[in-house]
Amino acid sequence: MTDGSLVLVIDAIPWAVAHEVWGEGHLPGFSEPVPCVSVFPSFTNVAVPALIGQILGTRPPGYEARYYHPPSGTIRGGLITAEVDRHLAQYRIRPVGPLGMVAGFLVPQLMARGEVLRLVNGFAKEGGHWLAYAAATDGVAHFSGREALTAAFRNVILRIVDARRTIEAEHGTAPAVVLTSDHGMASGPLANVSDADVGEALERAGFVRESPGPNGFFLPAMGEVAAGVCFVAPDRAVMAARILARLDGIDVVIARRSEESALIVRGADEATLEWRDGRCRYLAIPADPLSYAPLLAELQRGGAVDAQGFVDTDGLLTASLRHDYPDALHRIRRALTDLVDFPAPVVFSMRPGFTYGPRLTHVAAAILGGQVGTHGALSSEQSIGFLSVAGLPAPPPVVRAETALVPYRDLVIQGARSS
Repeated sequence: MTDGSLVLVIDAIPWAVAHEVWGEGHLPGFSEPVPCVSVFPSFTNVAVPALIGQILGTRPPGYEARYYHPPSGTIRGGLITAEVDRHLAQYRIRPVGPLGMVAGFLVPQLMARGEVLRLVNGFAKEGGHWLAYAAATDGVAHFSGREALTAAFRNVILRIVDARRTIEAEHGTAPAVVLTSDHGMASGPLANVSDADVGEALERAGFVRESPGPNGFFLPAMGEVAAGVCFVAPDRAVMAARILARLDGIDVVIARRSEESALIVRGADEATLEWRDGRCRYLAIPADPLSYAPLLAELQRGGAVDAQGFVDTDGLLTASLRHDYPDALHRIRRALTDLVDFPAPVVFSMRPGFTYGPRLTHVAAAILGGQVGTHGALSSEQSIGFLSVAGLPAPPPVVRAETALVPYRDLVIQGARSS
């Protein structure tokens, strides 16, 4: 291995796309891409920092760049603030400022080409260690669809492979490269549920919009994505979750009940999730909103569930990979506790084919031609990214976003120091 290395996060590349491109022979020298299960909600604002969070200690204040700040009782952030960049600053290449963020959606394919050219030219000419984030592929996925995203990914791979060969020809050894993505992507026609619709449902039940009182609620939505969060008083979380679960377009709603438990609601079905020291218990009697009971029964037959019904969440990662909601229990626990500085008491996931966000965002997306792809939900297609490496030990068969890069922590640290 040379003294140089590249750790690159490529936004919104599903495992299926990466595996298809690898199968075509476009990733010579790289390990077979393995599934990398994102956090929930699988928003870029939390998913990208999560990849390096355990290594560099970075964590965003909220799930999106616009977030609720409980100490002040106000909604903060947005594209025009420095907070967008704060938890991405350790990436040497990334979109910078409001213009950089917006351009990835206005001209995504142009931005994607520009990002990769800037990256590979710098990497090949300057050498050293690089920690980089290519964001514009997310815009390609949202507005141009699966074929365009696959083509954009092939272009990224072609450039990186060429740069690696150039360095090998000059120095005799190819540099180590780590490629990963922050989440998956679902493609197809989309209907939108606005935060105004959600707010009206809560108001009809007696909640008060953006009030600091005991019946107040806050909906700090920003993008048009497939999940959302709601801030209410802790003792109103279950009530709010049951209201939201009845709305068309919403699939699963989770309300935090206590320090170590939550209620999971899907339509009229409810279950309780409890967690203790890396283990969890899913109580789904008689209902089973996540359809996890058969999976847990199989683990129990194999001896993986203790006498109290608790199971190690690491064992659930592999066992639930092909489930409709992969690694859901672990991801839900994190969403309600330590994923962000200010976790919400209510988090919800949209049904396939639905997005959620402000009406203004939806109108802006429609002006750009309308979205044909989304992410954020608990569902498999939107949750599973990929991990592949060259010149390094291959990763295990499936990884979580927050631990995917830990085996390559030295390269991440060196890349961050060079930013």
